[in-house]
Amino acid sequence: MDGRSNSTGNAREWRRLRALELRTRGWYQRDIAEALGGRVQTISRWLARARVKEVPRSSSPTRHWAARPDSCPSKDA
Repeated sequence: MDGRSNSTGNAREWRRLRALELRTRGWYQRDIAEALGGRVQTISRWLARARVKEVPRSSSPTRHWAARPDSCPSKDA
């Protein structure tokens, strides 16, 4: 394996981690894709994989970032 493929893999992993960080800060997938120079579909796939890894198999699946922060119903309603 040459050095280029390793640095490419590191860059890709950095982008995945950055996408996850930005999403947890409330960024939309299209904005993350634009900021990181990727496609919305790719960002969506990365975030979906991160959600699957985060949810223990024994618990029910939940969507941690599926809803936009401004569209979540308030607890007062």
